Amino acid sequence: MLGEKEIRDSWYQSQFSQYIKTSHITCVSPMFALEIADEILLDGGFQRFQKNWDDLHTFQSQFLAWFKEFDARDPKSPHWLNPYEDYSSSKLKVNLEETPVYNESVVPMDRRFSIISVYIALLLIYTVIAYIISFIIFIRYDVR
Repeated sequence: MLGEKEIRDSWYQSQFSQYIKTSHITCVSPMFALEIADEILLDGGFQRFQKNWDDLHTFQSQFLAWFKEFDARDPKSPHWLNPYEDYSSSKLKVNLEETPVYNESVVPMDRRFSIISVYIALLLIYTVIAYIISFIIFIRYDVR
């Protein structure tokens, strides 16, 4: 089970890195840079997905440790943790109050602003370049 999880996680990480590389290339577009800045500011989009993905992986190990402890308390359990088999772990009812629950954490606003500053600087550079180009074109324009 853990071997299969490692294989799948490495494949997903390769997909995530491909998305990140593509987003770095498409930051040439001011609209895409603004979109990424908005996602980070509002704590949404891919940034939020990736944060939750990492947090859920941490929670998975905590939940597995809790379940192993729960399974160890059952004397009738074969203590063979296999999700593909019916008779592999405890059949006791689980008390919902004692199970660990995943809670999504919110990134603090100061951390979001530190990440977004790169995109704001990029947008300011685009604005300055557009102003300089339009100013040069205006100066060279002959009204006659």
